[in-house]
Amino acid sequence: MSIIQYGFSLVVWRLLPSITTYTLRTIHLTFPTLLGRTSPPEGSPEWERHYSWLFNTLGGAYFLFTLSDALDVGTNYYQVLKIAPDADEQALKLAFRQFARRFHPDRVGPQGESFFIEIRDAYEAFKSPLKRFAYDRFGPDALHWSHCTTPSQFIHYGIMSSLGFYVVSSIVLVACTFLGHTHPVTYWRYLHLVFTAIYELVLVLSPVSAPMAPGTRPQLAATLFAAPGARSHTSALALAWPHRAAFQHVRLLHKLFISVQLALGSFAHAVLPAAPPLDGAQSAMIARARELGEAAEAVKRETDAHVNTLLHTMRGARSDATFPFTGAAPDAPPADDAVAALAAELEDVVLDARLRAESVRLGSVVEQSVARARRRHARQAKERALAEEVARVAAAERERAAAERDYWTAGGAYQHGNGSARGSPVGSPRRGVVGYIRGRSRSLG
Repeated sequence: MSIIQYGFSLVVWRLLPSITTYTLRTIHLTFPTLLGRTSPPEGSPEWERHYSWLFNTLGGAYFLFTLSDALDVGTNYYQVLKIAPDADEQALKLAFRQFARRFHPDRVGPQGESFFIEIRDAYEAFKSPLKRFAYDRFGPDALHWSHCTTPSQFIHYGIMSSLGFYVVSSIVLVACTFLGHTHPVTYWRYLHLVFTAIYELVLVLSPVSAPMAPGTRPQLAATLFAAPGARSHTSALALAWPHRAAFQHVRLLHKLFISVQLALGSFAHAVLPAAPPLDGAQSAMIARARELGEAAEAVKRETDAHVNTLLHTMRGARSDATFPFTGAAPDAPPADDAVAALAAELEDVVLDARLRAESVRLGSVVEQSVARARRRHARQAKERALAEEVARVAAAERERAAAERDYWTAGGAYQHGNGSARGSPVGSPRRGVVGYIRGRSRSLG
């Protein structure tokens, strides 16, 4: 596509929304006649749906038309001779002989002389592996680069010649971005440009299609992308068009880039709609976040100033050049007394911070220890009281047993008034002791 064609395509894409609106109005005027119902009003959801369908249909049809034009990259000398780009020298010689028998000026007349001379010159150039290497990558123009004598020189000169396309494309994209035409699709524009540049480098630096002359191999290409002797252009484009040379694939990439970029400008709102406007709560949240960020930045600057002042204080006497201690520190060594004083202060600060941090945990540990000690003392006192009471009761029981034993040993029996004898005297110590023990056990728990 020429510059005029690109300009025409740009105008069509810019006028496509207006064309769609006019066409949709014309169609809606025929609604009562064709469908028997009134057309939807402009701005209604049904109108917007019809507009989207029609716009996508017209835009898609025109985009396919531009793609069909972009796919036309002309023919190469290999296609004219009807051989593959990786044909060897014998196949090339045989193909040229067949071409000469068919298209020699003596057969076709003077009108085919210029075309025959062009193919003959190309055949003579192809006898040189270096010329063929250059033609595969940069097209017929490379056959006239007489100042290039090595593969690296051809690659360098060819890449520098292609930079103009990417420089102009980058300037246009940056200009569109800064002029206010920002959209989520802008990211994909730059990504497409980078992909095109990388793919072109892969095609240009691919291995040679025919053996090079001894001592003249393209070291950079063979080292970066494939082993020497591999088939050239083993890419997706080569699979689709196996008889095309690398320079034709590069032309296709450039034309596709321009066609896609022109289409993205119109399809952006349909494919990637803009983000909805923020409501009041979201705007307030964003404003608050910005305020917090500014406050954090102010705190950071203030902290940096204080730290800088403290560090400069360690450098000895201040000078007018660094006042108020926010500039570069002087070259004088640090004052020993200032360093010692600062170290002592820092030790006190660290110790105080540790004590404050440990105070809560230490206090809880002390309270728990005191509570456990009090419970242990109360339990021990209760056990001692119970042991003393049991010992006292046991002593009383022993005294009672001794009294009974003495009574029975004396051989007497206590006689009641009616003359009957009892086994123990009235008010026997045994019954009193047992009742006392039961009462004390209940009182002690």
